[in-house]
Parts: sequence; C-alpha cells; structure tokens
Amino acid sequence: MTVSLSRRSFIHSSILSTATALLAVSCNRPQANLTSASHQSGQPIRLGLSLWPGAIPWQIAEDKGFLKASGVNAEITWFQTLADQLNAFTAGKIDIANLTLTDLFMSNVNNVPCKVISLPDVSAGADAIIADPSINSVQDFVGKSAGIEIATIGHLLFLQALAKNGVAPKSVQTVNMAADAATSALVAGKVPIAYSYEPFITQATKSGKGKVIFSSADVPGLIADMIIAQQKLLDTRATEVQKLVDVWHQVLDFRKTNTDEAIAIEAKRAGVSAEEQRALLEKIDWLTPQETLEAFKPGNTTKSLVYAGKVVADFMLEQKLIATRPPATETLIDDRFLKDYVSRNRA
Repeated sequence: MTVSLSRRSFIHSSILSTATALLAVSCNRPQANLTSASHQSGQPIRLGLSLWPGAIPWQIAEDKGFLKASGVNAEITWFQTLADQLNAFTAGKIDIANLTLTDLFMSNVNNVPCKVISLPDVSAGADAIIADPSINSVQDFVGKSAGIEIATIGHLLFLQALAKNGVAPKSVQTVNMAADAATSALVAGKVPIAYSYEPFITQATKSGKGKVIFSSADVPGLIADMIIAQQKLLDTRATEVQKLVDVWHQVLDFRKTNTDEAIAIEAKRAGVSAEEQRALLEKIDWLTPQETLEAFKPGNTTKSLVYAGKVVADFMLEQKLIATRPPATETLIDDRFLKDYVSRNRA
C-alpha cells in the first residue's frame, strides 16, 4: 500500500453548521472498478482525477465531446480521496493523474517511473494558515498552539510561514489535526492557529472566527497541481498523449468564451453550486502553456517547479517520509508535448 502525502482531499460541499463542526458531503458517484492499465494501442488511456478544482475542467472535455472528437481513446475515473488516486497510479491502474510534487516523488521512490507533462494550475490562496482575529502576524504565533496535520503539504506551508518570518518551529506548539478538524477547532476557540484550505478558509473567515495570516499566494508555485503520466505510456503512445494535451487547452479556451456553461458543468461534477465553484476558482492561478514552460526552467523561487521540487524534497526527507532523495525535478519533466502545442498555436 502506498503512503499518500497529498495536498488535500477536496470536499465538494461543506458548511459550518455550528461554531464547532464542519459538515462535509462526499461525492455520490461510485468510483469505477480498476484493473491494471494497458499501454497497448486500442486500449483506453485511463485518466484518474481527483476532485480538485484544477482538474475538474476535464469534465467539460467529456461533456462537450472534445475527447471523442480528438480521436484519442480515453476514459476518466474520478477519485473521492487522493490516497485512492495515488494508490491506483502507483499500482499501474491509471495512466495519467493530476498529482502534486509530493505524489510525484513518492511514486518515483516506489519505483513507478513517471513524468510531469503539464502544470495547469497552482494554489494561490486556496491553502492558508488561518488564526484567531486577535493574531495579526506570524510573529504572534510564538507561545501558541497550531492545528496542523503533520507531514502534509499543510505542514510544509506552516513551516514556510515560520521560516519566512523568522519564527523558530519549536516556539509554536503543533497539534496534529486534519485540516477540517483544525478549522473546526479554530472556530470553536480550541486552537488559535490552523492550516486550512478552501472552502473551509472562506467559511472560517465569514464566521468572524478566523482570518488568513499566510497563504499559498505568499509562496507562488509551491503547491502545484501537475498532470503526471506513466513513463510506459509516454514511451508507447506519445501521439495520443499529445492529443490529450491539446484537448486540455481546448477546454481552457472554451471556458474563456463560455464561462457560465463551463462553471455549471464543473459545479455539477464537484457537487457544489455555481457560486461556490466560482469562489473556489478565484484562489487558483491558471498557467498558460508559455507560463508552464517557464515554470519548468530552473530558478531561485518556488515559481520554478525545479526550485519548488527541491523545497518539497528537503521537507520530505526532514520528515522522514522518504529515505533517499528523489531524482532531481528537472529529470522528471517531459516538456515536449507543451512545446509542440505552443509551436502549433503561436499567436
């Protein structure tokens, strides 16, 4: 069984029904039974996607017939939990998935050769450290307790907040709590600080019980949503992979000119209202193909996926989530599909 270090489990619909509890409604569409994915031509390429807002536009490709029209034989399976998604990818039961850097590294250390083929979006405030309204800065965390799920992306974001503000981790008491429970505890006044993500962030701030102190917008690119493909697929069915990359950008073009219809399709897939879906999307940065290719280059900030990969790898080693350093991020990127798309679609 693969250990999952995923960014979050996207909760489709949740409300603060009281000051002490969050109610989450899970997806009501059953997940398909999966067998080992075939990389032979003629068999469907299996996209295994989580219900993170950055991946949900793939539903548009299905509903509007873009996948069928492209001529590529592909099918989508939606995963209710990221652990199930990563386990299916590691077991070879899906060919392509939207995963994070932690998932990419975990897959490689578990001997699952795979590469990043695109970087559609990054969290730009959809993940945050929130606090009691009496707290005004990260420096105010000293001597207080924080509800943080240890060894997750939320934990990494929390440590980044401390490091960028000169606060020693030992000066803040960390209480191991899942993000939804931590948000509930904050609202209930049981902890003054918590890691949270949307829609919990908005719910906490609207309740007047919490405010954002530090978010993924402060470390652009650190929490990236990537499209990752099995190496065997890339070696044997590159032409079809190129078609899938083309379809993804066709979807994004459709969203620009048919926003209301696109949001309605996405909201239905996510199990939320159109208004809620719009609110979630406001805290995500969508990258153009050119911006993605730029992010694939080495750099000295987390806007570079290569640099962000080093930050994440250091964190995973420090937390003993992996025993050996994963391959350098630049060796885990296959940019030929994006380059081909850009070369054919220059303005």
